[in-house]
Amino acid sequence: MSGRQTDVAFSIGPLAAGRREVVATSGRHLGSTINHRLKVLHDVFQPRLEARGVPFEYVIEVSSRCNLSCPMCPRRISTTLGNSDMDLTTFHRALDRIRETASFIWLAGLGEPMMNKHFMRMIAECHEAGIATGASTNGTFLTDKWQEHLLDSRLDVLVVSFDGADKETYEKIRVGADFDRVFNNVRRFAARKVERSLGKPWLILQMLELSDTRSQVQAFRRMWSIPGVDAVRVKKDELQFDESLAFPGQRKRASKQPCLFLWRGTPLIQSDGSFVPCCYGAADKSFGNMQEATAKELWNSPRIREVRRSHLAGRSLEEPFCRNCNTFQPGKLPMAVSVLVPSLTQKKHSGIVERVNRHIRFME
Repeated sequence: MSGRQTDVAFSIGPLAAGRREVVATSGRHLGSTINHRLKVLHDVFQPRLEARGVPFEYVIEVSSRCNLSCPMCPRRISTTLGNSDMDLTTFHRALDRIRETASFIWLAGLGEPMMNKHFMRMIAECHEAGIATGASTNGTFLTDKWQEHLLDSRLDVLVVSFDGADKETYEKIRVGADFDRVFNNVRRFAARKVERSLGKPWLILQMLELSDTRSQVQAFRRMWSIPGVDAVRVKKDELQFDESLAFPGQRKRASKQPCLFLWRGTPLIQSDGSFVPCCYGAADKSFGNMQEATAKELWNSPRIREVRRSHLAGRSLEEPFCRNCNTFQPGKLPMAVSVLVPSLTQKKHSGIVERVNRHIRFME
């Protein structure tokens, strides 16, 4: 598993400064982009069964296959999550149906995106559509050839999941990966980025905080504080693989407050085109498929309205899709700000965003 992301912004300050970014990543006039986001903002403050807006960020599962077998990966727990690459027909149909509203697409999901032979083409076609992209990788495929391909691409953000600051810890968690090989691959990639004087992709080195890694945070930050690496992120265990490390604000759907991700997004488009309202819920094909309906239709389908109804009634624990969700759920203020700040700005500074979000959550 290369890692899933749901990032919420912390400041509305970048909105004005990021105007050019909004236009560049959305491919639409600024006025229509703001109008669209204001509809989503309205949904966040006044959630109802039928959403007024449509999501502007998506996760497209390029592949649900992976070459590693990490113990905290949902693929180890469930056999219903798939084991396939997204084909170009499915990708084109999905892209065509979200291009009018999408400003950012994570080319990620449960698997390793570099296992899909069409990965580079997908990046290029998103860029041609005026949509910014990010990807999350385990780094095992970052050979010299792949490094040049990625540096030549228009990929905006690359997250490398590297769990551990030493060989023993890393290989215990990233089962099937070789510490020295991946470590050297990533360092060469960062060096080549500097040599070519490139600002893209924005390179983030990420470690998941688990029992085995929590004592290595500082060592991990020092290890990757090198030229070419733009940010180092220590990510909380949102899926609560290790329940002893549950962090303040995290809960097993104990709150009766509705989860605002059901109105803000980010939806997951699985490798077979199945549409899921968020990437933390259970495997569920009942929300529809991007090959059969538009994003707007799916975002207000009978199934998602059913899930929203249970949340608005304070019965989210009874909803199978959400029952085992442990992810941190920001309140209305940070969620609303995440609608206003350019998506690419949020993704670049995701680590800072997460820390500030948790502080704001307690103030509400």
